[in-house]
This record gives sequence, structure tokens and C-alpha cells, in this order.
Amino acid sequence: MNSNTTSGVAWLALIVAALALVLAWTAFNRAGVDLEEMVAQEVEEAMEDAEMAAEEAEQETREATADTLEATAEGLDASAEATADAAADARTDDEE
Repeated sequence: MNSNTTSGVAWLALIVAALALVLAWTAFNRAGVDLEEMVAQEVEEAMEDAEMAAEEAEQETREATADTLEATAEGLDASAEATADAAADARTDDEE
């Protein structure tokens, strides 16, 4: 008799679990949310964010490169001016 009671309880638990699964599936479908569409939208938003971040990083890199080139040009100009001054001083010394 104990075996039949255990078997009956197991069948009842299986039926309740199956009904709970059907009820959960129905509730999920009623929500009207398509999981694939939601995931696709999230992926698209993440891609857009990544593209924007890449564009910002590229712009910052370009600005930093321009600043470096400008500083280098100024340094070269100063060096050229110093060299020209030194050459002029050397000529003046030679003439004396």
C-alpha cells in the first residue's frame, strides 16, 4: 500500500508541475515580449555605444596627435632660430 501512495503522490506532483509549466508559458506569451527581438535590440544598442566610443577615442587620438605635431613644430622652429642665432654669432666672431 505504501508503494501505491508514493506512486500516487509522484504522479500528482508531476501533473502539478506540468500545469505550472503550462501556466508559466502562457503568462510569458501573454506578456507580448519576443525574447529574440529584445536580445537583438540590446545587441544593436551595445554596438551603437561601442561605435560611438570608438569614434570618440579616434577623435581624441587625432587631437592628441595634432597637439604633439604642433609642439614638435614649435620646438623645431625654436631650434632653427637658435641655430641661426648661433651661426650669426659665429660669423660675427669670425669677422672680428
